[in-house]
Order: sequence, then structure tokens, then C-alpha cells
Amino acid sequence: MVRRMVWMLGLAVCLSITTATAYADVIHGPTLTEDMWGWFPHGLQITALADVTLDSFIYNNQGLADLVELRDTGGSTLYSYAVLGGNTAELVSAGWDLTAGTTYHLVASTDYNGRWADYTAYPTGNTELQVDGVWAASHGVTQALYDDWWFDFTELTTSSSSAVPELPPFALAALGLIPLGLKLRRRK
Repeated sequence: MVRRMVWMLGLAVCLSITTATAYADVIHGPTLTEDMWGWFPHGLQITALADVTLDSFIYNNQGLADLVELRDTGGSTLYSYAVLGGNTAELVSAGWDLTAGTTYHLVASTDYNGRWADYTAYPTGNTELQVDGVWAASHGVTQALYDDWWFDFTELTTSSSSAVPELPPFALAALGLIPLGLKLRRRK
């Protein structure tokens, strides 16, 4: 009987180790009240603090068709999303994987289309993703990082999953039966 209980406990512990917990976190950003002009491309510089998925974000714009891109710091496009236009707050379901320790540029490419607000509380973020500032070029000048404004993107939603060892209820029950089994064995 004790052998059987130890076997059940071992099975329960093995099953519990593979339990994964997924969670989501949101970086809201400020309400964007001003229309963009003269900046292209324009957006945010973000840094992944953990391996994470950028699940979604809202592209706040002036209703024009646009192309939203996630670029590496070398300027190569990693992911893109075509905005059809006609909507001033486009929810983008991205599902873009980000690598811990890597900096990215989340940008839109159409001039006179984005929205912005004054913002100076950089860096800001959560345990998975940090917003470093805005990444933009003024009238085609070399792009740079600025820390005076927030451009285009709000409600950046991230998710990650991590293996978290948790003992399920049947494993806890098996743990509770071991002393009983040992006591019965001593009696024999």
C-alpha cells in the first residue's frame, strides 16, 4: 500500500511540474490628444525585459491607411500590420514574439496620421516590457529617441507563460495519505 501511495505521489509531482501559468499585462500610456505632423516614421522604442509576446496594442491615428511595423534597432522590419483607414483607434492583434534584452521600434509610417501627447515619465512599463521613449524622425531627419512625448500606441498588452510547479489537489491528498500508510505498515 505504501509503495502504491509513493508511486501515486511521484506521478502527481511529475504532472504538477509541467503546469504552466499564462498571464497578461497592459501598459496603458496617456490619452493621445494631439494630431501628428511632420514626423515620419513615428512611434515608440520598447525593450523586452523578458521573453514575451506583444499580444495587442491600439494604434491611435487620424483615420488614414497606414503600415505599422515592429523593427529591430538596425531598421529591419520583423513584423507588420496594414491599417486600412477609417478608424482613429485601431486595435491591432499582433501576437509578436519579443526576446528578453532586445530593443525594438514600434512605428507607423504615414506622415500626418498619428496622435501624440506630452509625456516625460520614461522609462515606463511592467515586468516584461519597457517603453523607453518615442522613436521618430522630424521631416526625414535621422531617427532618434525622444523623452518628451508619447506617440501613436497605447494599451500595449503582453503575455508570457512560465512553468510554475504547483501541486494539484490529488497530489496534496496523496501527501496526506503517506503518514496513514506508514502508520498502518508499523501496526503489521
